[in-house]
Order: sequence, then C-alpha cells, then structure tokens
Amino acid sequence: MVVNARGGIVTVLFTDIVGSTELMQRLGDDRYDVLRRRHMELLRKQIAAYRGGEVKSEGDALMAVFVSAVDATGCAVAMQQEVDRHREQHDDSEQLLLRVGVDAGEPIREGNDYHGTPVVIASRLSNNADGGQILVSQLVQRLVGSRGGFDFHDLEPRTLKGILEPVPVCEVGWEPAPEDEPAPGTADAPTPQLPLPATLVTHQPETFVGREAQLKELQAR
Repeated sequence: MVVNARGGIVTVLFTDIVGSTELMQRLGDDRYDVLRRRHMELLRKQIAAYRGGEVKSEGDALMAVFVSAVDATGCAVAMQQEVDRHREQHDDSEQLLLRVGVDAGEPIREGNDYHGTPVVIASRLSNNADGGQILVSQLVQRLVGSRGGFDFHDLEPRTLKGILEPVPVCEVGWEPAPEDEPAPGTADAPTPQLPLPATLVTHQPETFVGREAQLKELQAR
C-alpha cells in the first residue's frame, strides 16, 4: 500500500522486540525465526487494518507510515493487544514483548523510503520504550486530540540520541482485548455497519403516497 505518494505530513511508527538477541540465543535460530515471522505477520495485519503502509523491516524491527495520526495510534494499540493475545496462547519460553514509537511530521521521501527528523524520533522513541509500552511525541497527541478515545499520559521530556532538544513525550495506555472479541484486523472481527441514507430507508409511515383507496381495502380485509 502506497501512503502519501506525493510526500507531505505522515505519522511514522516503529516497532521492536525487547531482548530479541537473548531470546534467539535461548530458543535457537530456527525456532526463533518461526516466532519472529509469526510476530511480523501479526503486525502487518494490523497495519493493513488501519490503512497504513509498511516502509521496511529489518530483523525484528518494522517501520510503517500512516496518513492519519488517529489510525497510527489505533494501530499501535491493536499491535500491543494482538501480541498480548499471542503471548497468552504460547509457552513462557516464547514470550515476546513489543515496544512502539510514533512521531509525525513531513519527512523526506525517497522512493518507498522516508528520512528526516520524524523518522529518527519515532525510531528513538521505540528504542526508548519498555516492553509493552507505546511512546508517542506530544505532536502526535495534539494531532489525535480527543478522537479515538485514547488514554494519553504525559511523561517527562526524553533526551533522544542525535536529537538536540529533549522531546515532549506521552505514553498511550492500553488494555488487553476481551477474550471473546476477535482481534482487530482479523477475518472474524465485526465489520462496522453504516446506516442507510435517509432516502433509502423504507419503513417510515409516509412510504405510501396517494394510495388511500388501497390502504382502506387492506385495513378492511
């Protein structure tokens, strides 16, 4: 999926697995690679569900961009919920902890890749986050505003590698998805039902016009 092909403002999201090297050493390369591939599949499913575009992946890290900051934040929450759901279903030896960083801006686009300060900040926030944590810049919080019902918590500004000034940061709170609720972006997830336009709704009492004789006959019968 191509996001903002002509450039412009986008929201950049980075993910990473905490302690991936140690986990790989403990499980062995082959077993860890199967786990990593499944993990990336879960993340990509959420990117698609929230109308994002994958830019690149390297090892167990992934970069995606979104036209909407609301979609990017929703995707970050859905990713954590999906990884948490996957963790509940697997042995303790295969536990993955995801960290996510998000920033917004107008990065430099080069082909299918992006460069510039928003990319660096999102990447650094991901590296700065703890397992299970979503860190977003205050700019992302402002862009989202009150939409989406997200739970933002202001944190102390973070000093990020390569960034001259401390970056105002928020954490996005999230809860595990209910057990009986299909994971967002899956085939079993409910599809939102949109109401019909008023002109197509046919159950109003004024539907029949100029049919007095016919209505009287129906009532009589």
